[in-house]
Amino acid sequence: MTAVGVRILHASTDMGEFDVYVNDALCTKGLPFTAITQYMRLPAGDNWIEVYRVGDQSRAIHRRMISVRGNKCYTVCLQPKKIFVVEDSLLPKNRSSGPYLRFIHFLIKGPNMDLVNISGSCFFSNNSYMSVSPYRAVLPQNTNFSLRVSGTRKILFHSPIYRLEPNHAYSVYVMGTSPDFDLHVLIVPDRESHLHIQTKHTGKEG
Repeated sequence: MTAVGVRILHASTDMGEFDVYVNDALCTKGLPFTAITQYMRLPAGDNWIEVYRVGDQSRAIHRRMISVRGNKCYTVCLQPKKIFVVEDSLLPKNRSSGPYLRFIHFLIKGPNMDLVNISGSCFFSNNSYMSVSPYRAVLPQNTNFSLRVSGTRKILFHSPIYRLEPNHAYSVYVMGTSPDFDLHVLIVPDRESHLHIQTKHTGKEG
């Protein structure tokens, strides 16, 4: 059976911790906001994702069948009112060694935003809510990320220094309700489909 790599991201601002079931089996218990699991090995085709309050299976908060293709990797993003599925590592066939970077905007009341590096160079510009940018090749580097309101010099967020390594792909997730009091940024490596896939994990991925 063809394997698929699927991980779960808790990006729902209006709920607490979740229990997540995949195909009626407990996948992760007590997943907190902004946490992301490692990839699980699932069969290609249709898979059921169900989300419950911790310890309460009486009524699902979310329930959705996702259709996934073999030898691919996906991130299942738990949003306040739905489940949003993102395919990971959609890189060009004739690609360079990278690294590659993309920007995913889940800040509910956030403006269009730019992602800039420590020198002020713009990685991505004018990204709107619920948008997923294409991957972009960048130079290997140690950098601080900044989020800027598009069309202005207003900075919403500065990250710690982060190392972008060759032959890796990274996603920058921006989550929360408002840039004024509830903005969260998660920077995670994405897996190529040929890399090793973990079977189960309940903690954050660095």
